[in-house]
Amino acid sequence: MEKIVNCPLCKSIDLIVHFEDEAHQLTLGAPFNVKKKIYECSNCGEIGEFDRSANAVALKDGLKEARHSLCRTLITDIQAHYSMSTTEKLFELPARTLNGWKSEGDPSAVSLAFLRVLHTYPEMLHEAAKVRFDSYKCTVILAKHGQMAFKWLTEHHGGRYSFGTAGTKINIEAQFPDSHAVVNSVTSSEEDDSDQLSSFSFASGD
Repeated sequence: MEKIVNCPLCKSIDLIVHFEDEAHQLTLGAPFNVKKKIYECSNCGEIGEFDRSANAVALKDGLKEARHSLCRTLITDIQAHYSMSTTEKLFELPARTLNGWKSEGDPSAVSLAFLRVLHTYPEMLHEAAKVRFDSYKCTVILAKHGQMAFKWLTEHHGGRYSFGTAGTKINIEAQFPDSHAVVNSVTSSEEDDSDQLSSFSFASGD
């Protein structure tokens, strides 16, 4: 049975229904639109969302499909470099976990958060997982990828960077046309398994 919607002002049921596209986008996901019902009362001319519950359902369904689509896309991109079984083994996930996430209708917020981070830093996180997230070894991995990132930025956006190590101290300095970033010393001690970032600064030119 179809729900009867009344004008909230004059209580008339003589309504005209319009549909408006409402734009949404999940982080790293493709933009999508949700059809929102807008009512216009033929009796008094009042216009608005007279039935918010219907629009809430439409949004819920749209977000569910968007999450599923994003999950499939992220896993497919990760699979281009690492097999599902390799990733599951390194991150101590049960077998076929990624396949389950990829095929299930509505992946959880936790699984999507994990996939977003893994998709953004796949090589660095797989390397960290290989050393079982050892604090000292992960600092070395982070420094290596930081150097690669600064090199890429200078090649594609101009500017300059310098990178050097002395024992357990890592020095990075980078300057770009519209910003300035400096890491004066990242110190990691293998003996006491402690990491210390002495200073970091980043200033945008905007």
